[in-house]
Amino acid sequence: MRSLLLSLFVLAALILPTWAADQACVVCSVEQSRYHLEDCQHVTEWNGESFYFCQEACKERFDSEPEVWSKKFAVLDKVAATPTLLPAFKFPLEPLGSLSSEDLAGKVLVLNLWATWCGPCSEEMPDLVKLQEEYGDKGLAVVALSFDKTKEAHSKGVKALGLNFPSIFADQEAVAEFLAKLGPVSAIPITFIVNTEGRIVERIDGKGTFDQFVKSVEPLLPQAESPKKSSRRGSVVPS
Repeated sequence: MRSLLLSLFVLAALILPTWAADQACVVCSVEQSRYHLEDCQHVTEWNGESFYFCQEACKERFDSEPEVWSKKFAVLDKVAATPTLLPAFKFPLEPLGSLSSEDLAGKVLVLNLWATWCGPCSEEMPDLVKLQEEYGDKGLAVVALSFDKTKEAHSKGVKALGLNFPSIFADQEAVAEFLAKLGPVSAIPITFIVNTEGRIVERIDGKGTFDQFVKSVEPLLPQAESPKKSSRRGSVVPS
């Protein structure tokens, strides 16, 4: 019996420290786009869940906007199957030119996968148009990849929806190679939020909203000025 108790004590001594350290700091995880495991001594209870933090400063940041941080933290398991860094690309544009990841260097990229035959995709397009209109001169670029069956259907949809950002027909070799590196796509719409360093920080599955997009991109923008303070508008100018 004494031998058994001693064995259990030793086992507990080995396991408990691992448990204590096996927590992900919400703020560090969101900012690094991966689960950041540490011995998190700080915790907040919010909306029926426990959220852990490696430092008091991280806890204070979460407590200031718990809904925003918790949603971003919940996305991490969805982006686990995607690369941390957005694959480099150079997409051909119609009728001439191209759009590359180098053209968008230093911008916050909102990459949307859609098609004109997809109802939810078309429904969220006005919000993406508004996002480009409001934040295009703040360092943001919206780019769409269309899974339409024909170029004609794609062009007609772009015109009908009044898109103010590039939408690229996906059935092209360069786009197919990019998508293969990006990872499997089982349903659209999907929106990837990419920071100024080219890192995927969030994946939104299904139809997004303007407010949702704003909450995701505003903290990443190089300029913190509210768009309402400026009447300027901007858009991507491809090469």
